[in-house]
Amino acid sequence: MRRFLLIALAAASLAACRDDDKAPTADAGPKPLMPNIASTAQVKEQCDAHDLAWLVGKPHTQIPVAVDPSRRRVACSTCQMPEDYRPDRTNIIFDSQTGLVMSVTCG
Repeated sequence: MRRFLLIALAAASLAACRDDDKAPTADAGPKPLMPNIASTAQVKEQCDAHDLAWLVGKPHTQIPVAVDPSRRRVACSTCQMPEDYRPDRTNIIFDSQTGLVMSVTCG
């Protein structure tokens, strides 16, 4: 038991000797995130939000019937909907009072 305590004390004192208090350099700190261009292009191909952008400002009755309904979600602005994210799904949100499409996004 005494040997274990000595080893633990030695490890703790070595950990305290780390060189963490160096002055930060100009390039220290988190690097800004750059979008992954390949994955961004892939998302654009998976979701047809770009093709349906013309719907914004139009009545929700003009939303075309989806070929694959599992890849499109149409909801009103006050409706509850799950917050799961699917890059291949197109979300079409319309105003519940006016019936006009407010946004067309992927996710």
